[in-house]
Amino acid sequence: MRKDLEQQKKYYDYLKNNRPELFGGTLEGTEVYFNDALLMALGEIEKKYAPQTQTQAPAEGGGTIINTPKDSTKKDSAN
Repeated sequence: MRKDLEQQKKYYDYLKNNRPELFGGTLEGTEVYFNDALLMALGEIEKKYAPQTQTQAPAEGGGTIINTPKDSTKKDSAN
């Protein structure tokens, strides 16, 4: 269902940007908004009943920790 709704959204965006003479009337007035509403509703349903389908935000920091140990072959100038 998601794939179909996303394909419809791409098609509507294509018409709006590249074929404006075909984009208007009922399509612009209802179909686009209905499609967007269905995508939002599907997102909410997936959040509740299939959380594994949601993209995971990286943990705070989100990066790899690189620990570079002090080179033991060099002598400290303080010693």
